[in-house]
Amino acid sequence: KGIIEWTNKQREKYGLAPLKENQILDKTAMAKVQDMFANQYFAHESPTGEGVSDLAKKFGYDFLLIGENLAMGIFSSEEDLVLAWMGSPGHRENILNEKYQEIGVAVKKGIFEGKEVWIAVQHFGLPSSFCQKPDSSLKEKIEENEKQISELQKELLTLRSEIRTLKKWQMEEISQKIDQYNKLVSEYNSLVEETKNLIDQYNSQVNSYNQCLSEVLE
Repeated sequence: KGIIEWTNKQREKYGLAPLKENQILDKTAMAKVQDMFANQYFAHESPTGEGVSDLAKKFGYDFLLIGENLAMGIFSSEEDLVLAWMGSPGHRENILNEKYQEIGVAVKKGIFEGKEVWIAVQHFGLPSSFCQKPDSSLKEKIEENEKQISELQKELLTLRSEIRTLKKWQMEEISQKIDQYNKLVSEYNSLVEETKNLIDQYNSQVNSYNQCLSEVLE
């Protein structure tokens, strides 16, 4: 699409990475165009209070950042449209926002307040996948281990109690119970150590994710 190409040429001038076209954002942009024609308004928020973030959620675009540029009129070319946006501080800021990675565009001709005009919409996004979420399977493994640790603690307490109730003359049985107890202690210690390492790993991922979010949203 020409608008995306001209948008990326502007970004290139300022040493910014090109935006990648996202099909869901194309759909949200078209939905915005159609809604403005259908309800005869030209604004970032619809008469029902729906904005670009609402559209993104409705269409299933999971984002950290989202933005929108609107234009209405008779455009001589796609390049002129992008240049017009570049001449407006708010629109320019969206086009040159280094945090955005994806874009969707829609342009349509229709009747607005009795006149035939074009409406153009750009939707910009930074997908939530940009910040890697903590591994949920790690958390599940930690919870599973903690349950096992709890069960082992109960078994150890039971065994200890059994050993104490045995008489001195039951040496063979005492010896067996002690061996069993020591094996469980070894298993318990290994599991505790493994779980500690998993928790450290998970917490590190949480910290990295939170750090990423704070940098994106600052």
